[in-house]
Amino acid sequence: MGKLVKGYWDCQYCSEKGIDGELRECPGCGKARDESVKFYMKGVTYLSQEEAAKKTGRPDWFCEYCHSYNPDSSDVCVSCGAPRGADNGKNYHEMQQIKAQKEAQKAAERAEAQKAYNGGGKKKMPLFLVILLLVLAGIIIFSVVSCIGKKKDMTVSSISWEKSIEIEKYSYVEQSGWELPPGAELVRTKEEFHHYDTVMTEVLVEKSREVQNGYDVSYEDNGDGTFEEIQTPHYDTEYYEEYETRPVQVPVDETKYYYMAWAWVEDRTETASGNDHNTYWPTLELPEDEREGRKSETYSMVVRDDKSSKETKYELDENTWQSLNPGDGVTIRVKSGNDQLLDANGDIIAELREP
Repeated sequence: MGKLVKGYWDCQYCSEKGIDGELRECPGCGKARDESVKFYMKGVTYLSQEEAAKKTGRPDWFCEYCHSYNPDSSDVCVSCGAPRGADNGKNYHEMQQIKAQKEAQKAAERAEAQKAYNGGGKKKMPLFLVILLLVLAGIIIFSVVSCIGKKKDMTVSSISWEKSIEIEKYSYVEQSGWELPPGAELVRTKEEFHHYDTVMTEVLVEKSREVQNGYDVSYEDNGDGTFEEIQTPHYDTEYYEEYETRPVQVPVDETKYYYMAWAWVEDRTETASGNDHNTYWPTLELPEDEREGRKSETYSMVVRDDKSSKETKYELDENTWQSLNPGDGVTIRVKSGNDQLLDANGDIIAELREP
């Protein structure tokens, strides 16, 4: 147990203030301290060892019959002689809790009465809150519509296709690599980043630890006219640096070779296109130093919104594109970045993409 500190109380009968906590009766009017008592401190005055030795460390108990407090060492009420027992003898802390509950109940009743006085407690929602809720509702509606998508009736204005072939030429060009191929003509070399190596090394690391720095002092009401001094260790965070062995990624340079050598390189693109369903690849007549490279093909349609007359170009797969003709009516679900072509039942025929 920590040191004991002297407490004080106020008499509610004669308004005597700062009465020594050791006194059970008010020196002004002689009344015993009752349920209104709440001990408090006036500075820090420690009890002597002899005074502290007389204390049990337990709170006073309250007599339900004469409404006065008694020391824990007494089994009968000093004022009326009633015995302390199961039905009589709530301690000081229990009485303080009951008082707090009663005060909270009274505060709640006052709040309800004030609400009734103000018209049942109904208040208009602030204008800024109404606006905020409307904006949030708009955002939610927009998000839902964006996810579900909006169906639009459109007409196919035109169709088009394009097929391309990259032409590669066998040329004597500058290249680079980490090795010099046989027969290549070296132009220059350069030390450049190649990869990372993992190296264990000593690294200075900032760390922290909790270091005790004195005590935080608080005082606990014992409920018998004294307070116990509680000393809780106080810790501060201390930062320090320490070397640790850690893996570190170290960049490694190696020699890169720049050289002249023969290679197939992209030279040009041959393209065929049209606005009908008769697609074909461009005809090629290539000399020996040229060859076909990568091929690509796109199939597009332009649709017109039946309401706004706005036109939009979409790319789609070849099979679906082959089934469409200028003048056809189509239904398109417009979604955020993911438009879809629908059939008469609303099922998805194809995913559309704008070029």
